[in-house]
Amino acid sequence: MLKRKLQERNEYLSSKEVKADKENVKKRQLEDALKTNSKIPHHLRAEAKDLLNDMIYDIEETETVYRPPKVAVTTSHSPSSSLKSFAKHLALIFDGFHLMRGGMSEQDLSEYCQTHEITHLIIFRESKGSPSSIVFSKFPHGPTHYFSLFNVKYQRRIKPMGEKAYLVVDGMNTDLGKALKLNLSLCFPKVPEASRLVAFVNRNGTLAFRHFLIEQRKLVKECEFDMKLYKVVNSTFDMDGNIDYTLKSFMNSTKNDVLYEQKSE
Repeated sequence: MLKRKLQERNEYLSSKEVKADKENVKKRQLEDALKTNSKIPHHLRAEAKDLLNDMIYDIEETETVYRPPKVAVTTSHSPSSSLKSFAKHLALIFDGFHLMRGGMSEQDLSEYCQTHEITHLIIFRESKGSPSSIVFSKFPHGPTHYFSLFNVKYQRRIKPMGEKAYLVVDGMNTDLGKALKLNLSLCFPKVPEASRLVAFVNRNGTLAFRHFLIEQRKLVKECEFDMKLYKVVNSTFDMDGNIDYTLKSFMNSTKNDVLYEQKSE
């Protein structure tokens, strides 16, 4: 199973790289034609408009085959009652479901996600009875983001939440930030109307999560916590993928914001 997954991931990454290389060649050819005021090559004319939009607006790459989000939320082994309650609450916010882990190993969890076509797996861990970290893993090929977790506040739900939610993401313009933004957008598809708002706002390396209910045209804060990114792996959480980022102990995360780069004027 693991060998097959490694092969599939390598094939996926290789095909993605080949596709990106071909796109870059086409963009260079189109750019050369524009600079020299010459005719656009015949083989590019059909897709010239889309290529030009990508070049001008820096449109993010989306998945070739879109899969509706299916989010599973679980915990580390032997969770406290408070961590289980928090995991169930976040499952409602992500319009997913709470997965009772029991004695499932990492490989068991991964196989479960593959079999049941889970698109995102969220794993919460705790320290001294309080949520302390979150693992956010995209299936079937990754990436996986690791965050430390603090300042957790939420209200236990009495009434059910609406399924649809607006998504607000701010402060993410680096390659790592754009990848995370794309991953989050896959969990909360764009909707015309919703009764909730989910926000991920990055400021100086601290990612603030806020969940609001929209009641009588007012935002009512329902859940909040803060996160700090400490590792990104280009694979699912159970595999030894390439490490795209890891926080070094000597780094000052407020001065080295890997999700946002201040642009000089």
